[in-house]
Amino acid sequence: MISIEGLNKKQMAMLDIIWSCQSNEQFLEWFLSLSEKDRLTVESLMEILRQEYLEMAVRENTLEDVQQLLKRISHGPSTEA
Repeated sequence: MISIEGLNKKQMAMLDIIWSCQSNEQFLEWFLSLSEKDRLTVESLMEILRQEYLEMAVRENTLEDVQQLLKRISHGPSTEA
């Protein structure tokens, strides 16, 4: 389980939206609707998620299990509209 501390309410809401997206297309549609400032926030959150997944893999020695999840978020948002 990933736990990220120190986020504000807006960042937590953004993570909830990220987790609720059922496809890359749904995520991208939402991401492209954001302001530039919010896009930067989402990109930062995605990087935090990547780091947390890697740390989890090291802790649990399950790198192969986590690679699929990392693959999903590593193809995250493109800043090109």
